[in-house]
Amino acid sequence: MPENATAVELAKLRTSVEALTQGLRLMVETQETHTEMLRAILDAATGEPPESELPELLRQIVQRLDEQTALLQRIEAAGSRRTPPA
Repeated sequence: MPENATAVELAKLRTSVEALTQGLRLMVETQETHTEMLRAILDAATGEPPESELPELLRQIVQRLDEQTALLQRIEAAGSRRTPPA
C-alpha cells in the first residue's frame, strides 16, 4: 500500500475512533443522568412519608363536636327547666 494511501486510511481510522469515543461519552452522560433520576425515584419511593396534618385536623374536629355537644346539652337543660305556659 502506498504511503499516501496508508495516511488516508489512518486518518479515516482516527476519525472513526473519535466518533466512537464521542458516542461513548454521550452514552455515559446519558447513563449518569438516568442513574441520578433512578436514585431520586428510589429515594422518593422508599423515604419516610411527609408528616400529615390529618391527625391534628381530626383532633380539632372532634374537639369542636364535643364543644357543640356540650352546648346542645346546656340548651336542652335550660329548656327543660322552663315551665310550660299556662
